[in-house]
Amino acid sequence: MTRENITPWLDAELTRYPQNLHLPPIARDSDPDTSHEAAEHITKDGSRDSQCQKILAVIQTQPGIIPGEIAAQTGLLTHMVIKRIHDLEVKKLVKPGTPRVWSGTGKKQRSWFPVPQQGALL
Repeated sequence: MTRENITPWLDAELTRYPQNLHLPPIARDSDPDTSHEAAEHITKDGSRDSQCQKILAVIQTQPGIIPGEIAAQTGLLTHMVIKRIHDLEVKKLVKPGTPRVWSGTGKKQRSWFPVPQQGALL
């Protein structure tokens, strides 16, 4: 799936996932005030949740995908994808798989799989 045709597909997929994933704090106590302000902003304005939902939709429909591929499909930056995957892992919505080489950099990245949720229909 290319970036050009991902947006309509993502819009449809996002209706399947819960809004407001109740995400953990993202700034460490040792981080500067600006990091705490940025973390609060991205959480309060819904950007963080929206990014998590997009990433979760891609992982659930393409198990074993790596962050670089998710970034290419969603238009998010790879470092943003990695941060949001951490949020999803903390919430036990995704789990890591075997690293594999991403063609974009030639470096290994960890693959990600959805965690089956209780009560989910098969």
